[in-house]
Amino acid sequence: FNRIEKTVVRCIIIPNGPNCSLDLLQQTSSHAFRHQLSWLVSMVLNPLLLPPVMFALIAIGSGQSEAHISRTILVSIMMYLVIPFGYIIALLGLGRIESVEARSRSKREGPLFVGASLMIFAVPAMVFGFESTREIFLIVSSILALNAVLIALITTRFKVSIHSYGAAGFFSIPLMLVGLSFLPSMPGGIWFFSLSFFFIPVVAWARIASKAHTRDQVKWGILLGLLLPPVEVWLFSLIL
Repeated sequence: FNRIEKTVVRCIIIPNGPNCSLDLLQQTSSHAFRHQLSWLVSMVLNPLLLPPVMFALIAIGSGQSEAHISRTILVSIMMYLVIPFGYIIALLGLGRIESVEARSRSKREGPLFVGASLMIFAVPAMVFGFESTREIFLIVSSILALNAVLIALITTRFKVSIHSYGAAGFFSIPLMLVGLSFLPSMPGGIWFFSLSFFFIPVVAWARIASKAHTRDQVKWGILLGLLLPPVEVWLFSLIL
């Protein structure tokens, strides 16, 4: 991206210079716009942000009190966003990863296993102190922890898009919770599911456009997010 910016600046100063044709500048500007847009999508629909949003919407959809909803938001943000992101920033400061996304598969293996451990510790945090939503929070937090471990194991052999998995899971987990009557509804009803389903191709485009992942890596992330949670919620329905 810095190279693109330098090209644009150089061609503004020397319009007739090398590599300064109108077509090239248009392509460069278009590429810069796609890069910025894909980065914005990846930050907004981030796998660290989606779990707190999902827990909050579940609390709202199950008719909990404002105090319960506020506590849900606070605890889930701490467990799924603040602590994991703090760990990522620490790794970045130590030079263990090249960016907050840790794009290199070899460098993301360790952080993913630590992240999976944090997800496991988040299970009791989301269960205890939330009596009226204990069962549904147990299901969701356990699924997130189990799949975090699975993705960490997969990453030792193959890189998958965690963003794509997170977007797909944001759709499939609530869908199965409502479908199996663990949850009366989600706020917005069909509009929530339509929007969350729309997030999947948007995130897929962003990860490919930013060159963070290949099409195969995005495809496998989506498949994991769409196929694993429904099976896991169904298994929980047999146990609980």
